[in-house]
Amino acid sequence: MGEIPFNFERRRLTVWLKNHAGNQLVPKGAFEEVLATCSQVRLADQIEPLTEV
Repeated sequence: MGEIPFNFERRRLTVWLKNHAGNQLVPKGAFEEVLATCSQVRLADQIEPLTEV
């Protein structure tokens, strides 16, 4: 459906998809930059808060 292009400040690009689950934003880029935007993780069929180990 759309794209936020890569730039060197964000160090990632983001693609906006529409599928059976609804709208999704899918980032691709530097691991630490993508991880910094995450607050949850999906484990099996459950969504859990993302915490430091």
